[in-house]
Amino acid sequence: MKKEAAADRISVGTRIAYGCGDTACNIVYGMISSLMTLFYTDYAGISPITADLAEREFAEISEKNI
Repeated sequence: MKKEAAADRISVGTRIAYGCGDTACNIVYGMISSLMTLFYTDYAGISPITADLAEREFAEISEKNI
């Protein structure tokens, strides 16, 4: 294997920045999922099992769009 050139490596600061961005994205996704569960069960009046299935479908759709 060849050694990677120093210019081809990702710096530690860049890695930390990407990690912080991914963490923020996951926090927002968690908050939206929690609010969707509350909405489905309290306001829409559907069962928690059906709400879970709806959230899983939402997760699959949002994963495909990224």
